[in-house]
Amino acid sequence: MQDKVILIAGAGRGIGRALALKLGAQGAKLALSARTYPELAMLADEVKALGGQALATAADMTVQREVANLIAETHATYGRLDAVYYGAGVGALSSALDLTEADLDRMWATNFKGLFHLTRAAIPHMLTNGGGQFVIPVGILGRHVMRNSAGYSASKFAVVGWVKALGEEFNKRGIRFTLLYLGGVNTGFWDTIEMRVDRTKLLTAEAAADVALYALNAPSPAVVNEIVMQPDSHQFV
Repeated sequence: MQDKVILIAGAGRGIGRALALKLGAQGAKLALSARTYPELAMLADEVKALGGQALATAADMTVQREVANLIAETHATYGRLDAVYYGAGVGALSSALDLTEADLDRMWATNFKGLFHLTRAAIPHMLTNGGGQFVIPVGILGRHVMRNSAGYSASKFAVVGWVKALGEEFNKRGIRFTLLYLGGVNTGFWDTIEMRVDRTKLLTAEAAADVALYALNAPSPAVVNEIVMQPDSHQFV
């Protein structure tokens, strides 16, 4: 990983933070992004202490110019971009009739449109270097639905369609895509969800980060297209 430049969107907490620390220990060159800068600055210091390199840049994935600036800063700092982990995301679980337009817009903007901005900004830079890789933790609700997941699943199904179509368009040009269908992961996502969940039985952020690390470590030209990992209480969902 020492020669790879990896951008982590949503690096401030949860899986993104755990992945940054694992990559830092492998000596990776990281571009760390989240909406708030202080947590990124702290994480960047931790990554450097582990032996990695880190650029911390606050960016809102829903704002095209901020995403473009993030990619430009990454390229200016490291001279290339090899991989992107898109961990930015928001969620609201409610019945279809109770789902508010504001919640739907928020999920659509972050979960799908943010990835739309990032892929369109990053892919041209990757093509100049002969290829690149995207790892997207779409979540199990982007593969299966459940009661009260209509709006959230719709945003995630859109992500799956976008990524698979990009794979068809760019697979012969060296761009690889991996979708991670992770079951419940014990992150801050559940802090705002009004749903009774035993968080002790969920996957840890560290375990989820190990799956992302596995995908990032896949040797070219191998492509890990999809990975499904769930808590043992959710098998075969």
